[in-house]
Amino acid sequence: MQTPLSRRDLLGLLAGLSLTVATACVGEDAHDQAERYCAAMVAPLRKNAALAQAFLEFAAAVKRAPLPEDDLGRRFEQAILPPAKELAADAAAVVAEGALAEPHAALAGAWADRAAAYEAMFKAWSSGDVEAFELAAERHNKAKDAEHDAITALNAQLLPFGLKLDHLPNQTG
Repeated sequence: MQTPLSRRDLLGLLAGLSLTVATACVGEDAHDQAERYCAAMVAPLRKNAALAQAFLEFAAAVKRAPLPEDDLGRRFEQAILPPAKELAADAAAVVAEGALAEPHAALAGAWADRAAAYEAMFKAWSSGDVEAFELAAERHNKAKDAEHDAITALNAQLLPFGLKLDHLPNQTG
């Protein structure tokens, strides 16, 4: 014969059920935050990929073509600086919540640092200051490393939800 649940047993069962429901809601909120964040990052990540491609094309042009330095400087100023600054602003505008906030701030900072490094590279190039150019190039490399670390940290936070930031997404997709 089964005995009815005591009041204490019933309260314990209800408390456990409430905790389970509350935990599920928190998990759903975190999942929703992660999905919103990934959706908000699609455009900035595409801009980042386009900027990386533009930088590679510029570097290739420097190596292969005997273009006048003024032309190279103008190309850099037009093809690299505006998208880098725009990307930094776009990243700063993305709202990252919860565990994503800190690594996103690191990513936004890395992109801002990279834009500043490009600006410094352009100024050094324009003035013929080799030492300043080398310092700016070093700053650029540090920003790339920080970008990689931030995206790795973001993906570690997104992994439990089956999500991932594509570092260099397809431009058409």
